[in-house]
Amino acid sequence: MKQILRIPRHLNAPQELILVRLLVTLGAAGIVATSSLYLRSLGLSDAVIGLSTAIVMFVNLVFALLLPKLLRRFDLVKLLIFSTAGLSLTLLLFGSVQLALVALGFYILGRLLLSLFASAYSILFHDDAAGPKDFKKNQALSGSMTNFAWMSMPFFATLVIGQYSFATLYVLGAGIAFCATILLLITNIPEKKKRQRPPVSIFTNIRTYFSQKRLRDVYIISTGVDMWWVFIFVFVTLFMKDAGFSTTQVGLYLTLGQLPLFLFEFKTNKLVERYNYRSPVINSYSFMAFAMLITGLVGINLFTLGVLTFSSLFIVFLEPAREMYLYEKMKPSDEERMQPVYATAELFGSILIRFTIGLLLVWANQTAAFIVMATIFAAIAWHNRTLEE
Repeated sequence: MKQILRIPRHLNAPQELILVRLLVTLGAAGIVATSSLYLRSLGLSDAVIGLSTAIVMFVNLVFALLLPKLLRRFDLVKLLIFSTAGLSLTLLLFGSVQLALVALGFYILGRLLLSLFASAYSILFHDDAAGPKDFKKNQALSGSMTNFAWMSMPFFATLVIGQYSFATLYVLGAGIAFCATILLLITNIPEKKKRQRPPVSIFTNIRTYFSQKRLRDVYIISTGVDMWWVFIFVFVTLFMKDAGFSTTQVGLYLTLGQLPLFLFEFKTNKLVERYNYRSPVINSYSFMAFAMLITGLVGINLFTLGVLTFSSLFIVFLEPAREMYLYEKMKPSDEERMQPVYATAELFGSILIRFTIGLLLVWANQTAAFIVMATIFAAIAWHNRTLEE
């Protein structure tokens, strides 16, 4: 069957993988951007949404630490096919239920499949690059293309919800994600690296990773990026609804927030070549802290939403640069062991912010939430003054 579907190759393997990632992100962006609104429509409060999804992320974190066993045991392309097909089915099921607890169950499954996809993709994408310079160029292009999905889907998603329903949106997302499965089946993406498959200890992997300062630093940088996006997509969207913005306006805001990333992220490799890492990282987190502080003091309005949107210009550097830095400092022989540990940075940041802000909103207001976020980003900026170049 696979041979029947095979088509002539017009793109190299990294470019084919970029298209696969684009389709997966288009399929998944709808659920990520609207899950908090969907769970609210099922009767959950803002605080409960934050706390319950934090539990989801904790389950995901435990799964991520088990991933090295899967990555060493199975062909990475087959793992990509399994995760994209599974995601498609999960999206269908997620939008078809009306019970919040069942929806959270499918949300967990979707997140686990996305973690599996992300780790397998990251390793394969790096291995199939022609060299370090080619990897940096492809990584910047991949980030820009992925951010096209994040730019276009939130607004499209809110239009579909307003005109039809959440269920319709997730059916469309499932179809797009399944296209990634088809693309993987009809292309011939190679797994170039010959992999060793010795026994893997989760605790040894964690200890080895965090014993290296450079890997600890990139973990903190990555955690901060994901804290930003979790706060924007989970809590700022809810705060906007409380301030009287419509669902379509929320989607438009999320789209505008992704526009700078789509327009400029492919240039990140040039910024790294010119400025290296330390100074841009410190400046980026400093402005992100400033944006959160201003929004907390002034409140949600068009001006502060504009400030938060402008802050996306700094994420333009941080998002692709973190993996460039990771693969510069990580031994090639450690990829399957260290990359899944690094990948938990997203989950750790997500858990921390969901729990912290969710608990905070039980007894405090939005202003306190923004001030806490500003403090966190200022601390990350201060920490990176010792970042090794």
